[in-house]
Amino acid sequence: MTTPQASRINTIRWADFLRVAASFLVIMAHIEGLGGKPYWASVIYLILSRIGVPAFFMLSGFLLLRKDEPLTVFFKKRALKVLIPFFAWSIFYDIVWNQQLINSGFTIKAVLSLFIRVLRSTRAPHLWFLYPLIGLYILTPVLRVFARNAKKTELIYFIILWILVVPVFAIMEYYTPLSFGFELQLVTGYIGYYILGLYLSQLSINKKNNLVFIALFSLGLLSSFIIYFFNIPPTESVHENVYRSYLSINFIVIGIGAFGLLKAIGDRITTKADNIITILSKTSFGIYLIHPIVLQWINKVWGLLNIPTMPLASLWAIPLTTLLCYLISFVIISMMQKIPVIKTVVP
Repeated sequence: MTTPQASRINTIRWADFLRVAASFLVIMAHIEGLGGKPYWASVIYLILSRIGVPAFFMLSGFLLLRKDEPLTVFFKKRALKVLIPFFAWSIFYDIVWNQQLINSGFTIKAVLSLFIRVLRSTRAPHLWFLYPLIGLYILTPVLRVFARNAKKTELIYFIILWILVVPVFAIMEYYTPLSFGFELQLVTGYIGYYILGLYLSQLSINKKNNLVFIALFSLGLLSSFIIYFFNIPPTESVHENVYRSYLSINFIVIGIGAFGLLKAIGDRITTKADNIITILSKTSFGIYLIHPIVLQWINKVWGLLNIPTMPLASLWAIPLTTLLCYLISFVIISMMQKIPVIKTVVP
């Protein structure tokens, strides 16, 4: 068994820390119907939880775009680490949660329909993240050429262009009659976070940069709090990119700030904590895949114990439930990773 100390050779301290923090925040994002007052606490936890997904995209960009390897090696690694778990868990959730295969019976037609459903759309709400991620993986060999040859100014240009095309254009089109019809699909979606991860990882950890990250984090947190606490429109899902999606300007700002701060914190953790972080980091993907089931178990236990969840104080109930779900998921995934064959779906 590889020891935490030995694994340090192939891992990066701050990246492991950021991966663990992002996993925790993703779980928090799925804590629903829990806690009552104070309302401001629920809003703050909601906003903080939205940092997890951008952090994962940026971390992926940092880890993958800086490498140079043959196409066969790259896609073999992605197949083992992402595609196999993606199909395995999509099928699992389709059967267990949606129960379509159970209702239709196990036939060739039903199995083909299952795979078509998986390819078309997510079979569980949290698995949506894997669809744009796999899309970015497919583009990675091409993006590596750009990343390898791009100057700092060209990376900044791409990031600014993405911010203009995605969140700024969304705001402009909502508040004004202006609309752009230029062909700019190459800088839409989550690709900006991918490039951001590469760029931000290259910045030095120093007092000046940390102050910038603190300012961005504070600005993003404050603006998002005002938007959610006072329910500022638009609230319709069709306009979610204006203020209420991972691609909104306020969440991009807080995401950049959080990434920089978590990177700085992760780079300064003690050796003892570093060993723990390494162990936790190895289960992060599995925790992401299984945590909705664990949350469902927790809710059922509360129901059996007649524990009312709404009157609980949001200030402590939300983080406590998140921690409980994280620890239970960690234990389950750790055990699964020790079982032959099963460990391939929780790499």
